[in-house]
Amino acid sequence: MRTIVSKRSRVWLINPHPLYGPRDLRICWSRLLPPKGEESRHERAYLSQSVKGFFYASITHAEARAGLLSPGTVQLDFRRIRVLCNWMIEKGKWRFSSLTASDVMEFLEIRLFARRSGCEDSGTVTQSSIGEYYGMLKQLWILRDQYVAPLQIDVERLVGLPELMARAMPNKIWAPVELTMAKKLLRWALSTVERSAPVEDALAEIWASRKRWVGTTRNMCKQEFRKLLLRVDARYSEQFVVGDALGKTRLQSAIRNLEGAILLIILFFTGMRISEVLTLQTNCLVTRQHADGIVYCYLKGPGAKRKGRERLWVVPDVIADVVRLQIRLFAPIRELHKVSMLFPRQFDAMRILTGRFKPHALTGAGANLIMREAIGGIGNNLCDLSSSFHAHRARKTFARFVVMRDKSALESLAHHYGHVYAAILDRHYVGNDFRLEELIRTEDIAELREGLTKLLTAANIGGKAGERMMMARERIAASPALRGKVTLDGVVENLVKNGLILAPCDWGYCVYAREQSKCKGNANGPNPILRAPSVCASCTNFAVADHHLPWWERRHVEQSKFLSRPGLPEQTKRVVSEQLAMTEKVLSSVIRQHAKEGMDE
Repeated sequence: MRTIVSKRSRVWLINPHPLYGPRDLRICWSRLLPPKGEESRHERAYLSQSVKGFFYASITHAEARAGLLSPGTVQLDFRRIRVLCNWMIEKGKWRFSSLTASDVMEFLEIRLFARRSGCEDSGTVTQSSIGEYYGMLKQLWILRDQYVAPLQIDVERLVGLPELMARAMPNKIWAPVELTMAKKLLRWALSTVERSAPVEDALAEIWASRKRWVGTTRNMCKQEFRKLLLRVDARYSEQFVVGDALGKTRLQSAIRNLEGAILLIILFFTGMRISEVLTLQTNCLVTRQHADGIVYCYLKGPGAKRKGRERLWVVPDVIADVVRLQIRLFAPIRELHKVSMLFPRQFDAMRILTGRFKPHALTGAGANLIMREAIGGIGNNLCDLSSSFHAHRARKTFARFVVMRDKSALESLAHHYGHVYAAILDRHYVGNDFRLEELIRTEDIAELREGLTKLLTAANIGGKAGERMMMARERIAASPALRGKVTLDGVVENLVKNGLILAPCDWGYCVYAREQSKCKGNANGPNPILRAPSVCASCTNFAVADHHLPWWERRHVEQSKFLSRPGLPEQTKRVVSEQLAMTEKVLSSVIRQHAKEGMDE
């Protein structure tokens, strides 16, 4: 068994996983049963032996299908079997074999109305939640020959089970945050980070004062620490951004609020999973200079879809800024305890300012709670979002931001998310709901209008498709009365209504016609994978305007410089020379059009 690396009588050690960092990855069998009551030691030992046998068989069975299991999966399975054991003990039953069909139905009925974490209502749980317990009972039956005193009930044949399962709530899918709400949220988060100086100053003052407590007793240290917190609160109170974050002092609340803003910025601007964010270390920021001379910033850490192997996420400069801020906040604590986690648990962080407590990593549940508290204190109609926010909603919002901006970016987004197939991303993150389709269609039309207006008003047009646009240009230029913006908008609207597909890119426009497409596009537009400058330049659909000239001029310089290198293979020279000739042809088409217009004048 690879998942369990050590089996002792009281503790089983789980195979470590990069996504779980330094967490306590173990199964403590002393926590399986409640404190001893009137039962005998034999009854407790026999039930523990039975659960251990089933648990080992269940992990072995799952490994045969899925390979190495996640530590989180193993620990969740242990919690579910512990819930069942505690219920059995309350019923006075100490063996799975003593459970009847009515007992199993009663247990599922109780779990159906189990109060969900963080919820005050007493409604039913979701289908997936009750399904986990149903799956555990099913496994108890399937693996009955591999542990002692096995379950004697086949749950699939229980009368009334389908009706009970149907009473569960439909599974909730984390929905993206509304665009307007996401903008408000990010605007608040960015402004909170910009006003972080008082928190940094207060922490620096506390840390400097801590050095004077060396050699004092623990009680004296606590007293001095409380006095210092009160003084800091009095000095910086008006400057702290607090909101609804919980804390014993305003400084603690301000720290919690600030880290909520940092987490929101990272999640919304990168699309990372919360588990990936919380495993980042202080050395996670890396920069790389690409062939175009631009320096890009990346976050480095374990990827969930790569079995914890290290990967990179390309990020904007704002992410680098907030990561550096998070590093600065508790740098002395990390140095003192020789740890490098980027996100320590916050209340621990305040306690360990005394230097007596080692920091622990922030958990996903803790991070979600911090962000909900931060959102709840913003106002601006965001209070409803605070009760339903989850880190995965930020991930889905990022996906929709990208796809709304560039509908051809689905493959690149799938790679960024770590998915093998773009179809998974399209279905689960981007979605196919009516509101999204309407929103994307609106964005498409706006983008089409903007591109057509630029193309029709460009001083010079080149490329094979440029000739097809000349008739529209001539119609606009035929009379001074037709040069106004209203008439231009009318021409653009007619082209849109006629179903024209215009696909802009860095090097030109594709005035798309499927039968003439060299990139083998479909009915929706050009092929985003095969679309490339060398393919487009030779395509009948290609049009290039004068504002694309700098791109082609840079390409001409780079290709000419490359061909001047000594010792190039003949095949390489031939390929690059053909590309250079194509670049010169595109440039000359725009320049020739410019010269023609000059002669006409």
